[in-house]
Amino acid sequence: YGLAEDTLVVYTTDHGDMLGNHGLYLKGPTPYDDLMRVTLVARGPGVAQNQVVSEPVSTLDLAATFYEAAGVARPADIQSESLAGLLAGKPQTRDTAYS
Repeated sequence: YGLAEDTLVVYTTDHGDMLGNHGLYLKGPTPYDDLMRVTLVARGPGVAQNQVVSEPVSTLDLAATFYEAAGVARPADIQSESLAGLLAGKPQTRDTAYS
């Protein structure tokens, strides 16, 4: 049916869990890597294969990414930047990511 060639699929989560690391469980107020670094895997048109992105990204940026993938103009006041360039393997420097 061609869905695999036309569909952007993203797997992620909203936060990590400490699972006892640092003596803490679940999420908490401390920005340890265990809490902040979560999996984000993407596949679809415009996504480079076998690539690991080391720039900081945010799940907040998925909204702009989905607008761009759908070819729809995003709202002017959206607090989101598209990840399409990074997903395509284009070099892009990002200093921060909000969580």
